[in-house]
Amino acid sequence: MGTTLLEVVADRIGMSLEQLMGSIKEGVLAMAVTVGLQLVQQMMEGEVDQIVGTKGRHNPRRIAVRHGTAWL
Repeated sequence: MGTTLLEVVADRIGMSLEQLMGSIKEGVLAMAVTVGLQLVQQMMEGEVDQIVGTKGRHNPRRIAVRHGTAWL
């Protein structure tokens, strides 16, 4: 059976195939978490825009605020 690309890469960088696969798995997981957090942030910003209006646009009839209020 032939040598796979991952085996060639692992050999060239001096890692075992298992170590390389572990590093790839960690990288993919980190990327998925980052993309997921960015997606949730965009969704939340969209919901805030729907409730309080577009950021930076004055609306004198607005009753909701973008970052809440502090009542003391």
